[in-house]
Amino acid sequence: MSVGTRERILKAAKEEFSRRGYYRTQISHIVERAGVARGTFYLYFKGKEELFKELLLKTVSELRELIKPVELSRDPKEQVRENLERILRYALENEELARIVLFRACEPELSGPVREFLNSIVKLTEDSLKKGIKMGLLKEHDPHAVARAVVGAVKETVAGLIEEGGDPKELSEKLLSFSVGGLWRD
Repeated sequence: MSVGTRERILKAAKEEFSRRGYYRTQISHIVERAGVARGTFYLYFKGKEELFKELLLKTVSELRELIKPVELSRDPKEQVRENLERILRYALENEELARIVLFRACEPELSGPVREFLNSIVKLTEDSLKKGIKMGLLKEHDPHAVARAVVGAVKETVAGLIEEGGDPKELSEKLLSFSVGGLWRD
């Protein structure tokens, strides 16, 4: 089995899911776009749901690569802002997958895989918050609850970015300002 073939199938599936949505995409659409035989598809994936789960796992892996650890030698807030900007740009570059996660998560076949994906992102965020507390950059708080709130804010920001447009750098600054300063005046 070829890694290149698997990647072509994944790329084709992402494009087809984006174009047609999860339910209207058939395996025949994916194999035609990937330029592989239907039997070849089944060498790599049991079906469409498994393929979708694989796309989500790949996304978590790619996000892990994008999110850089904070170094004390540079301004930590700026590094977090840069991480947020990279996440927003990634969502724009992978708009088709973002749309499925954001707007089709309630569909029965997708709710489980999307929930697993979001839980992975919450865990990544929670681990980062714990590290920030340990480094003395963040005050004591409930990392799990705050991680859920942060992921929710990022999800809604991505949804707005996709639906209304905007500048990822500017939005990352606003997200960071809200996260760090909140809304209350001192």
